Amino acid sequence: MTGDPAAMTSPPAGADPGSIRPLPAPSFRGTPPFPEAARRALADDQLRTNLRRATMTIRTKRQRAVDERDDWEALRVAGAAIKDDVLARLPELLIELESNVTAAGGVVHWARDAAEANRIVADLVRAAGANEVVKVKSMVTQEIELNDALARAGIAAWETDLAELIVQLGDDLPSHILVPAIHRNRTEIRDIFRRAMGGAGRPAPTDLSDEPRALAEAARLHLREKFLRARVACRRESRSASREWRAGRVRLRTRYFQVQPTPALKSGSLFVRPTFPSMKNDVADFSLVSTPPTPMRLRSVSLLPRSGSA
Repeated sequence: MTGDPAAMTSPPAGADPGSIRPLPAPSFRGTPPFPEAARRALADDQLRTNLRRATMTIRTKRQRAVDERDDWEALRVAGAAIKDDVLARLPELLIELESNVTAAGGVVHWARDAAEANRIVADLVRAAGANEVVKVKSMVTQEIELNDALARAGIAAWETDLAELIVQLGDDLPSHILVPAIHRNRTEIRDIFRRAMGGAGRPAPTDLSDEPRALAEAARLHLREKFLRARVACRRESRSASREWRAGRVRLRTRYFQVQPTPALKSGSLFVRPTFPSMKNDVADFSLVSTPPTPMRLRSVSLLPRSGSA
């Protein structure tokens, strides 16, 4: 799997060039130093209002959810101990995970750096004869700048997490590791949808309001056609057990636009954090995830598939 991603500018053979419309993928490289950026942000009254309102709401809801558990601190200690153990034995656990994924019919690709990881994904997309991917929120793909690499290869990467969609359509950068669009208020989101959705697919309704339900419905309709059309999906494995190899994902039903995209090829990016020796170690971690940092009344879906590709 060789080649310079910067030179990959032609669409896959047989693809309609007009159907490939990768959105710009802004990079953190070249952004101003923190002191300068902070001065600009502090002078932005609207930004400060957005962040204050969102932060207070999130903290209040999180505290309410934490207060419902008598064993919260014990869970945190147990989760930290599991992760410390995993990091101490990470090489052997990853080898064990690869062996079990392969035995279950999956394929594991190892990458030495961001460039190689991006090249592998681009090659997989081309091999599937596709010129676009649908993808979920993933800090790994954010850090390796996968979207930008795919765009240079003529492959459109469509974000399907609502907050990431807002950031992508706004030609913006995420401002928070868990809440990427925390700096935007709902009126700004409405304006972004009205302005940018049509250039990336199904346009927003002309009479779109800034009510959360209306914004969510516009996002669902916009993304649904991408889910149904997609041949390749790029997702993260929220956690994997090396012994049994069950790749687990926890989602809130309220965040689902469609229960599961149905592309022929699914590639997963695995970060070291969620690798566990066995599913029995997942009990504490699932309990911690079930009380999310941005909580709402939880209706969770835990998916634990055993076979497939990684």
